[in-house]
Amino acid sequence: MREISASEVADLRRNIQRSWEHLETRDSYGTAEELPYMARWQESGDTSWLTEWPAMNEWCGMLRSHVTNGRKLRRARIVSEPLSRYQQWSVLVAPPMVDAGEDIRWCPRRLVCEIGIPGNDFYLLDGRIAVFLHYEGDGS
Repeated sequence: MREISASEVADLRRNIQRSWEHLETRDSYGTAEELPYMARWQESGDTSWLTEWPAMNEWCGMLRSHVTNGRKLRRARIVSEPLSRYQQWSVLVAPPMVDAGEDIRWCPRRLVCEIGIPGNDFYLLDGRIAVFLHYEGDGS
């Protein structure tokens, strides 16, 4: 196993041939890209920015391209109950990704307690490349 850069991860996602499976296991993340939008939602409940969010539009464009070309994109989010503020927000921002063709599911953490799940989020690309994602304690 070797460490790769964020741009290499992006290239791998962009260049899949058949599929990706993406597992998310954290109750919160804190990427610099997301935090300003999440703060707007927390302060006012306003979601009008969702269609104006450049990174979301770019992401959904990539999803649509993959799906148009017959690729399957699946994401599972293992979540605690009740949902953390971040996971509440993730439910709110999921519809554009689902509309673009990504199959996103949420699974309560209590239902997977007896399953051996990796300690890190990961992508499985084309059923053969595992990319483990490492986050800081604050989710960044």
